[in-house]
Formats: sequence, structure tokens, C-alpha cells
Amino acid sequence: MWVTDTGNNRVLQLPSHSNTTQTALSFTGLNHPHGVRSARRRLRRRQR
Repeated sequence: MWVTDTGNNRVLQLPSHSNTTQTALSFTGLNHPHGVRSARRRLRRRQR
């Protein structure tokens, strides 16, 4: 499940099998996010 943490300007991923572990997305530029939208198909990771 993906949720927005508006007060801390981040988007979190909460695994369905646990309610204590969270992963924050590692990018900048969010300013009070208030919603999440996802693509139906998986997106490819960008190569650096």
C-alpha cells in the first residue's frame, strides 16, 4: 500500500504483510503531497 505523509513531504510504501516496516521513496521536490496514483503495469527503473 502506498500512502502520503503530507507533514513530512514524502510518500511511503507499507508492505501488506506488516504494519511496522515502511519504505520512503528517495526523491526530492515534494511539497505537501496529498494523494497517490499508480500505473496498472510495472514501471521500469531508470538506469543511472
